[in-house]
Amino acid sequence: MATLAAAVTLGLAPAAQAAPARAENLDGVWSCSVPQGYTYDQVVSRLGSCGQGFAPQYHLRAPQDGIWACSVPDSSFTWDQVVSRVNTCSTSGFAVSYHMRVPVNGLWACTVPPGFVYDQAVSRVSTCSTSGFAYSYHLRG
Repeated sequence: MATLAAAVTLGLAPAAQAAPARAENLDGVWSCSVPQGYTYDQVVSRLGSCGQGFAPQYHLRAPQDGIWACSVPDSSFTWDQVVSRVNTCSTSGFAVSYHMRVPVNGLWACTVPPGFVYDQAVSRVSTCSTSGFAYSYHLRG
């Protein structure tokens, strides 16, 4: 009790309570939505799983270097290749998958993330675009 009184007298807060439990790792989980900070590598339409009728369910992935994903969650990642796949990132046909990469000095990438510059740009077919030529950038930073 004396400790609490001293803390209040000094204008200090009492010892912090335990922090709320952090959400579990959702990598590899099927979900009805994609939470912030995650991506997904597959989507399927399932009956009765996420409400009435058919609705999408997403196979969640924690972002990491070298995985194929249906979206790139933030600018701390880039991608170095795209492909169009049927019934992988869309429940109704073709959609783009991205080969996610952590940006590092010397990587050829399809975007230039914040904090990086590029010293070369090369137009390549079917690397950063599924429909023809697009630039790849040699990252420096």
